[in-house]
Parts: sequence; structure tokens; C-alpha cells
Amino acid sequence: MGAYEFYASDTWRVKPSFTLTYGLTYNWQTPPVEASGKQTVLTYKDSGEWVDYQNYLDTKRGAALRGESWNPDLAFVPLNKTGRRTAFDTDFTNVSPRVSIAWNPALTNKLFGNYRTVIRAGYSLMFDRTNTVQTVTIPTLGLGFSQTQVVTEPQTATGAFWRIGVDGHIPLPMVAAKLTAPIVPEKTLDEIVSVAVDPNIKTPRHHVWDVTIQRELPHDLLLEVGWIGRFGRRLYANGNLNSLPLMFTDPKSGQTLAQAIDGVLRDKQVDRFNLRPQPYFENLYGAGSTETFALNFRDGRLSFAQQFMADLFVANGWMTGPQLTNVQVQDLWMRTSTARSNYHALFVALHKPFSKGVSFDVNYTLSKSLDNVPGLTQNDMTPYQSSYDPDIDYSPSLFDLRHIFKASGVYSFKRGWYVAGIFSAHSGLPLTVIAGSDGFGGSSVYNTFTGAIPMQKSFITGVHRDGDGLNFFADPEAAVQSFRPINPALDRRHGRGALRGLSRWNLDWSVGKETRLGERAKFTVSVEVFNLFNHVLFNDPKLDPRNYDEFGVLNSQLNSPRRIQLGARIDF
Repeated sequence: MGAYEFYASDTWRVKPSFTLTYGLTYNWQTPPVEASGKQTVLTYKDSGEWVDYQNYLDTKRGAALRGESWNPDLAFVPLNKTGRRTAFDTDFTNVSPRVSIAWNPALTNKLFGNYRTVIRAGYSLMFDRTNTVQTVTIPTLGLGFSQTQVVTEPQTATGAFWRIGVDGHIPLPMVAAKLTAPIVPEKTLDEIVSVAVDPNIKTPRHHVWDVTIQRELPHDLLLEVGWIGRFGRRLYANGNLNSLPLMFTDPKSGQTLAQAIDGVLRDKQVDRFNLRPQPYFENLYGAGSTETFALNFRDGRLSFAQQFMADLFVANGWMTGPQLTNVQVQDLWMRTSTARSNYHALFVALHKPFSKGVSFDVNYTLSKSLDNVPGLTQNDMTPYQSSYDPDIDYSPSLFDLRHIFKASGVYSFKRGWYVAGIFSAHSGLPLTVIAGSDGFGGSSVYNTFTGAIPMQKSFITGVHRDGDGLNFFADPEAAVQSFRPINPALDRRHGRGALRGLSRWNLDWSVGKETRLGERAKFTVSVEVFNLFNHVLFNDPKLDPRNYDEFGVLNSQLNSPRRIQLGARIDF
């Protein structure tokens, strides 16, 4: 692969107190290439046309709304058989404008001072770097390139296990015939997972802007207040073309699959042995199929449904009717660029450069980060809750910290003595109470946890005594009862990040003495204490009602106990 970039920029000093900087960058990155050309692309078997991610889902959605199954025969073709070297086209749309201003207003009032205030603002459109992990390494785990052969253990003519040294020489295993292109899996779900790249995948982009006001104060103090925004678009994600079409509609009654599932869940909460027939099941799968569905739909403790939606319909082995998913491959994963994120932050910072023996920095940030990227990073294989509606996952980012406070400083005494410290504190990370593994039918193989829906706005959380141990909840039993499983027709988002974990704080401290050794050298001895107060920070708890005995339990430490370090240093 190659990356090429052209840019032009200029700085215009409009006035002595006002500066404008602007520029334009244009870049493109050629796709990474798997050298042997054996990386496979997903095509329609009959036409040979490459499968476009969004077009496939839109077509299947349209058919589902009409009550029609649409599962075209698919084929996997190595790149060296297609006449092309790359699995997707180069994105030539990466035009990046940038603009910023700096204004030092000549205002003499007390608020702005006389040339003691600077207002800055800027905007830029930035693009990610295309990487081989995203577009080559993971996709080559699919059919063809990394195809494996399963060899069973040798057996005797009677079917007994072969006994080495008793039944004779070990027979050579039989290996299936070599695969040839195109690879067309049988409709028997023998293939578990395929991974391909969306031929129309785009380079992820980020709109970044900030506005800051910096004010010089008496006593060498500098106050800064600002707002930062970063909006990610076309972010890399893992979609599944075999995501369950919950919008599939029974033409006779107009009821959708999602509505039928909601009906079963609602009835099971009231009386699990007296379920009303749902028209969707009864009309499409035959009389009595509502009960059959309910028997296959397992419940866990306190009515938290396991919700393996895709598993229930992946082959319809338990009743006959419309085939909702492709049965050539269980999960048709495709690396695509359909995710988004939004980050806002307001910060206040007070700085004092070293003077008169004192230096410090204090800052506070109020921020919020939201995204629909189900994994921790863009290279994560975790799929959407539903590829038809990625915003079901739109909720606080896994790394979102609402409040962050940091302070550091140094104070020097006479005769070379000094003390220094670093204090940090932040609110808790988002936590999810698990309702099941696949509540919206996103994947039947590598599901992501579906978050349970809270039925109250706030919970008493922290470090609480619970019998002989500690628990995150003041009342764990009431906390479990305060969440419900998702209803796919009712809920537009699941309960990802519905709770906040434990807040954190820490203080590190140092005391030392500097001694001059002539004019060009000095000797320093110090005592540095990490986690000065030996404050225990617990790991956030597991919140899985299916493992009730560990629900909310705090039983492991995140940080290290107090450590003391002695140091000696010569500077020359």
C-alpha cells in the first residue's frame, strides 16, 4: 500500500491582534494487498457481482417488509481469479480543509485586560490511516485463504476407537479434495464464519474543532477555558449480512417478527404457561408454532431472557416456514465503514509557571463520548446488535469518563528542599447489565452482550458491605429486579452503559533535596511515594444476572498498594 498527501497552508496576519491560518490537504491511500492474491471476496454466485454491504442489507430489508425471504446464492472468489489486486477501491474523496484564528483583543476592561486575553478557534477534517489488520489480516480468516480441514480420529471397521499397537499401523487420515474457485458453500451451515471487505469501504474521517479563551491573571497565573468537539464518521466496524431481519412482516396480519417476540416475552413475564398465539408465528410457521418458539427461547434467573435470537432462526430446524437467513454460512461478516462517534468536552485549566519557588497545573474536564462501535477498538471483531440498525448500539463509549480532575505542583523551600505531588480523580466508566448474548439477532456465532434496560433512573452504587463481602449495590437483589430484558420492537437502543462504575482517585507524593556540586553539577536525593494513602481501588464488578452469586461483587483490586521509592541522582 502507499499513502500520498499534498497540502497548502498560509498564515495571514490581518491585524497585529488578529491572525488567520488556513489550508487544504488532499490525500489518498492505496489499499493493502495480500501478496499471493488468495484473499477472497464475496460475490453473487449467478452474476459474479461483488456483494456491496449496504445494498445487500437494503435489498433484504425490503424483501422482509414484504414478507419475502431473500437469500441469494453466494460464492467466494480469490482476488487472483478476479483480475484485480485489491479487495476495495481507493478512496479519492479525502479532502481536508483546515482553518484557525487567534485574536488578542485590545480591550481595557477588567474582564479581558489590555492585550491579556487570547481567543482561539479552529476546525479541521482529519482522516484515519488505512491498515492491513482491518482490510487484510482479519478478512483472510474467512473462507478460502485460511480454509481448514477437520480430520476425525481413526476408527476400526466396527466404529471403535483405533488402538495404537493393537489394531495395527495408524491409518492415514482422509483429507477432502482441494478447494477450487469459486467456493460455493453448501446450504448446510457447515461453514461457520466468513469475513470479507466491503468493496465500497471508505476511509474513516473526523470533524475536529475547538474554541478556547486564555486569560493572563496577576501573580503569573494563566486561566484557560475551552470546548473541544470530535465527531467520527464512516468509522470501521464489523457488520453481519446474516443479521436477523426483525422487521420481517407477516403479510396476512401485518405483525413483524420483532412484535411477535415482544408478545411472547410479555406473556412469559405474566404467565409462562399460558401464551397467546402470535399471528406472525401461527400464519408463517403453522398452528402452535408460538409455543414451539417459546420452548426454544430460554429464560434465565429472574426472567432475564438469554435472547439468542439469531440461533433460533439460523436454520429453522425446529419448525418449517420462511428461511430468514442465508444457510451457506452461519455468519457473513463484512468489514465496513458505517459506525459513528461524537465527543464533546468543556475544560477549565489554571497554570502557573515556575516562579518564586512554586509551579502548578490544575484542570477539570466535563466530557461526553457516544458511539455505536460495539468493540473497544475499530479492529475489534464484535458485531453490531443489528446490522440493519447500528444505532441500537449508540450509547456512552466504553472509555467515556464524564468528570476528570487533575492537579500537579512543585514547591521549593530554601536550602534546596522541595515537595511535589500529582493528584488525579475521575468518575466511573460505563457499565452494562447483561440481558443476554444476542437480543437483536446481530450474530449467532460471536455475539456481543445485549444490555438489560433499567426500570429506574438511579441506583445507590459504591462500595457496600454485603454479608462477608463487598458489593457494588446497596441492595443487589433489588438491583437485579430493576432491569428487564430488551423488547426488540419496543426498544430502539439496548442498555449498553446504563450504569457507571466506581469513581477513582489517587495521590502520588515526592520529597527531595538538591545540593549544588560546584557550578556545573548537582546531587539530588528523593523519597517518592506512589498511592500515598494506600487507597484501595476495586475493579468494576461483573453484572450478569445469569451468574447471580457474583452479581455486583467487588473482589479484586485495580491499583497497587502503596510503594515507596528512594532515589539519588547526579546532574552535570
